Amino acid sequence: LPAGSEQQLQANAFDACGNPRQDAIRWSTSSGTIGADTGLLTAGCVRGFYPAAVFAQAGTQVGQIDLDVTDGVLQRIEINPSPVSILAGAQRQLTAQLYDGCNNLIEQEPTWRSTEGGSLTPTGLLTASESARTYFGAVIAELGGVQASADLVVTPAAASILEVTPNPFVVAAGSVINLEVTAFDEFGNDFTPEVNWTVSPNAGSIDDDNQFTAGQVVGTYTDGLIARVGSAELAIDVEITAGA
Repeated sequence: LPAGSEQQLQANAFDACGNPRQDAIRWSTSSGTIGADTGLLTAGCVRGFYPAAVFAQAGTQVGQIDLDVTDGVLQRIEINPSPVSILAGAQRQLTAQLYDGCNNLIEQEPTWRSTEGGSLTPTGLLTASESARTYFGAVIAELGGVQASADLVVTPAAASILEVTPNPFVVAAGSVINLEVTAFDEFGNDFTPEVNWTVSPNAGSIDDDNQFTAGQVVGTYTDGLIARVGSAELAIDVEITAGA
């Protein structure tokens, strides 16, 4: 009997000669619940085999039956994680947990599909779109009329091109200039990256907010500033002029 479900039981009483009797049947169980007068059995939530768990009594005579509690009826599907996050153009195997009405985990697999944001095989292998954005409710897992959906967040892939503004730039000795850095992945998706900087000696310094402070030595520094994001890099010429 599926966990948490109901089953109407019936019992008949007979005398020693096999003749039917009209004795009242009283029911009881050691697992789940049962109507003492009706025989309506409701299985418990703990799955397993329960020998001689259900009793039917007429007078002094008692009959017993075993009870095998199996997975309950599927009630909900949880996609994990939700939302689903993936790099543009990448692949990921999706997973989901299925639960019955007793919150028991059911060892079954849903069928998968996507409405947009990439291709998704029925077994849950996702290949993301090359376009980075959020696709709301795009991932769907379903089984037996029960379904769940999750947002699909496609993020830019690794940086392949960097743009720095201004580039090149002229700055007075000792002054500060803010640099704007934009990265592009191989599909053209842009994002604001965390940059690792290298500064030529005497050219100046740069902080984590991309604020460049010019040095005091006037001159032109070819490739005086180098921005790196992963394997992508960009060299920038810096010209330092005399301060006012």
